[in-house]
Order: sequence, then structure tokens, then C-alpha cells
Amino acid sequence: MSFIDRTGMRYGKLVVIERHGYKRNQITWECICDCGKTAIIVGANLGRDTNSCGCMSSRATAKEDSTTHGMSTTKIYTIWNGMINRCTNHNVKCYKNYGGRGIKVCSKWIKFEGFYEDMGQLYSEGLSIERKDNDSGYNLNNCIWATIAQQAVNKRNTRKVMYNGEYTSLRHYCKMLNKSYSRTIDRIKTGMSVEEAINKPKRGDKS
Repeated sequence: MSFIDRTGMRYGKLVVIERHGYKRNQITWECICDCGKTAIIVGANLGRDTNSCGCMSSRATAKEDSTTHGMSTTKIYTIWNGMINRCTNHNVKCYKNYGGRGIKVCSKWIKFEGFYEDMGQLYSEGLSIERKDNDSGYNLNNCIWATIAQQAVNKRNTRKVMYNGEYTSLRHYCKMLNKSYSRTIDRIKTGMSVEEAINKPKRGDKS
């Protein structure tokens, strides 16, 4: 019997992890709620009668029962939850740059425990999740922990140059060489290469 594969889809606060089984001849799905708790939901109810694990209707006990891993208040959980939302939640502002252009979270990382198993031991305070290839999704082979400066270099709209065998931002490169970043950009816009734009003497300078 054919069925809709709902893996990775979002319904309200729920993101589908995987197919679970059957209940009264209807397919059920294991889902994770934004609060951190998992729930088994009949597929036909997703997006209709059910949009959360139940935490929305039981706020008095939600804090106590919201998680099975005890890490819902940690920074790494916040990072994971942000990753999930960027790729699945149409209502977040940055969705168009992630899920909206086909960036997905691998099936193992849909659940926090799977993400933590792969990335948790490598995390330290102040780091953020970074994709090596901005056109590929979130998975172990494509992700590292990076500083804010490293992430800035890897943004899609950041101009990059090779320096000492590593990529750095053009802005940082100009700063190291004591060159004007704005003048360099203006020159590049006229068709100059990066090397020409940086190395060409300013008008009035002696060659």
C-alpha cells in the first residue's frame, strides 16, 4: 500500500522523525516536538487535530515533562532546535535560505539524541554549527563547529580569497594588507580580478 513519506516534515510544533507502525490500520509516525518531547501520532491527524506533543494543552506540566534527554535548556539544544526550524518551519524568517532552497537535516539528526551523539563531544561554548558546503544539508560529513569569524567567511555572500593555504574573507585580507576594502570592491565591480584590485596603486601613488 502506498503512503506519503512524512519524514522531516513539520506540522505545527512537530517534526516527523520516522515511520513508527500502525494503529487501527492507520500509519503512525514518531515525531519530535519543539519542546523536546517525542510522540507517536497517526498520520491522518498531523496538521489537523494534532500540532504538538500535547505540551500546548498542558502548560502546567510542560516544563517537567518536556524532554527525555534533560538538555532542553542547554546551548547545544538551542543550536539543534534552530537548525531544525531553519530547514522545516516555513514561518521562520530565514527558512527561504535553508529549507526553502532544499537544505535538509539528515534523518539521524532530526532527533536531538542522534545529533548529540555525532556532534556533542566536539562542542564548546561560543561555537555554532557550520556547513562546509553551503549547498548541501546538515549531516556529519558536511558539518563542523565554527567560531563566529569562521562562519562569516563561509557565508554565501562573502567574497573569499586564498591566504596561506586557507580561505579568508576579502575584508579581512584587505585589513591585513592595509588596503581599502571599499576601493577594492569598487575595482572588482569594474571587472578587475581580486589581485589587480588589491595591488593596483592608488591614483597619485608612486609606482
